[in-house]
Amino acid sequence: MATLDVPEERLKKFKYRGKDAYVRRQQRMALSLELWKAKKDEQALKRRNITYLSPDLVSKGVSLTLDEIIKVVNSSDLAVCFQATKAIRKMLTRERNPPLKHQDSEILSDTCWALSYLMDACSEHIALVLDTGVLPRLVELLTSVELSVLTPSLRTVGNIVTGTDHQTQMAIDAGMMKVLPQLLQHPKSSIQKEATWALSNVAAGPHQHIQELITHNLLLPLVTLLRNEEYKVQKEAVCTVANFATGASSDQLFQLVHFGIPGLLLNLLTVPDAKIILIILSVISYVLQAAQKLSDKKILCLLMEELGGIDRIKALQLHENCQISWAALKIIENHFGEEEDTDIHILSPKPRL
Repeated sequence: MATLDVPEERLKKFKYRGKDAYVRRQQRMALSLELWKAKKDEQALKRRNITYLSPDLVSKGVSLTLDEIIKVVNSSDLAVCFQATKAIRKMLTRERNPPLKHQDSEILSDTCWALSYLMDACSEHIALVLDTGVLPRLVELLTSVELSVLTPSLRTVGNIVTGTDHQTQMAIDAGMMKVLPQLLQHPKSSIQKEATWALSNVAAGPHQHIQELITHNLLLPLVTLLRNEEYKVQKEAVCTVANFATGASSDQLFQLVHFGIPGLLLNLLTVPDAKIILIILSVISYVLQAAQKLSDKKILCLLMEELGGIDRIKALQLHENCQISWAALKIIENHFGEEEDTDIHILSPKPRL
C-alpha cells in the first residue's frame, strides 16, 4: 500500500531538487492538486463506465488529461478528434511548464507518445501540432539517452516526415538529418528500425530530399544495415533504398552503385519474402537504367555477373510468384538478353557492388 513517506533515493531523483524550499513546496502543492483533479475525473468516468469523452463534453472546452486525449484522438467522430487535437495544442503551448519542456522522463515519454498517436498518417493533425512550434524540441529529444524518451520522440518525428513535402522539409530544417546517423548505429535494433523507417520517408520525397541523404553521408550506414543480422532492420533498409531509387536522378541513383548497395541487394534475393524480392528487383532495374544513361551499363552487368547476381535473377524467372517471375524476366530480356561486348572503354571509376 502507498504511504506518505517518500524514499530517500526517490527524493534525490526528484525533478525539483536544488530549488528553493518554498518554491518546491508551492510547485508540489500545485502538482498534487492537478493530480487529484485528474484522479477524481478518472474515477468519475469509471463509475459512469465512460471509455471516452462525448462530443458535447469536448466541445464545451472541458480540460482534458493526457490519457483522455489519447483515448479520443483516434475517434471515428471527426468533431471529437478535432477538439482533442485542439486540446493537445493548448497543452503544448501553455506558458507554464509545457509537457515537452519537462525534464521528467515519464512526462516526456507520455507526451511524445500522445503526439505520435495524434500525427499517425494525418497531415492535417501534423500541421496543427507543427503550428505549436514543438518540432525543434522533438529533434532535441532524439539525442536523449533515455530509451523511454528516445523511442516515442523518434516515432513522432518519423510520423511528421510521413506528411507533406513541406512538413518533411520542416523536420530536415530542424536538424533531424544530423541526428539520424548516430540513431542508425544505435545498439538497440528497435531504434535502428525506427530511424531507418524515418529515413525511408525522407527518401520518398523529391530530389532535394534524396540529396539530403547523400549530403549527410547516410548511405554508408545503410550499407551496414543491409548487412544487419536483424531481418526487420534489413527490411526497412531495403525499403529506404527503394524509395531513394524511385525518385532519384541518374546521378543520385549511381551513388547507390558507388557504395556497393546493389551487390548487397542481390544477396537478399533468397529471402522468403515475396514483397522484398519484388522491391529489390525494381531497384536493380532502376540502377541498370541509370547505368545505361551514364554509359556504365556494361561494366555494371559484368560486376553483377561476377557476384552471381545474373544467375540469381535468372533463377527467379521460375519463381512461383508470377509478379516475381515476370520482373526477373524483364530484367534479363532488357539488360542481359544478348552477349555484351566487354571490350569497351569506361570513363567513370569502377563502381563497387
